[in-house]
Amino acid sequence: MRMEEEEIRLLRATVTEQRRQLRRLSRELDKKDEEIGVLKEKLIIATDQVLEMRSSPSWKITRPLRLIRMMRR
Repeated sequence: MRMEEEEIRLLRATVTEQRRQLRRLSRELDKKDEEIGVLKEKLIIATDQVLEMRSSPSWKITRPLRLIRMMRR
């Protein structure tokens, strides 16, 4: 009987520790999800800026110059 009680005590301690780890990992996951959301927003903004720049008149006008420079490389 004593052996069973010790085993139960160890199992309960294991479960308690695993629950603690699960809570910690869940908090970390929430933080990472938040970071991903922020990075997605930054990516959208950067993509919009690039598209805006490439559709600008100055980008279109300087296209031949960029092509010449690329050909020289």
